[in-house]
Amino acid sequence: MRDDLRRTRRRAIHRVVVGQGYVGTARDVVLALKFRKRLAAADVLAGPMIEALVRAGVPGDMLVPVPLSARRRRRRGFNQSLALARPIARALSLPIEAGCLRRVRHDAPQSGRQHTARRRAPRGAFTARSSLLEGRCPVLVDDVLTTGATVKACALALRRAGAAAVSVVVACRADST
Repeated sequence: MRDDLRRTRRRAIHRVVVGQGYVGTARDVVLALKFRKRLAAADVLAGPMIEALVRAGVPGDMLVPVPLSARRRRRRGFNQSLALARPIARALSLPIEAGCLRRVRHDAPQSGRQHTARRRAPRGAFTARSSLLEGRCPVLVDDVLTTGATVKACALALRRAGAAAVSVVVACRADST
């Protein structure tokens, strides 16, 4: 049993696809979406994500946005990952299954943490519904990938719930130094 769990952890993420680097205009557009509620920015960011997914030939039969805690969702008023998933779903004719992954713990934002704390913080923060995932290949959608800890924790929850393979698509990848 322990070996199976180790293998699942090692292979929690099948593939990561990145729309663009987290620099310049791309960074400005992410910040406008996330903190200034510029929802039209999601369409701008989704374009390179869609192109990267098509180019990479990522297998996927559903989109799963990284969930926010209830507290952060209330404060922000929307989930930026869900906003990014919508234009991707339209372009690729994939359903969005936002309810299959849930954040069960509110944590402080990752952006204010040191590298080591970023890696540890999301562990155990997510749970997934196996009735929606058994044998499926979800594509996890998020805005920025830094250490990868959040998407790894999400992917692990999805795999434990029965997902066959979990791919990840992010709008931007930040330098994780």
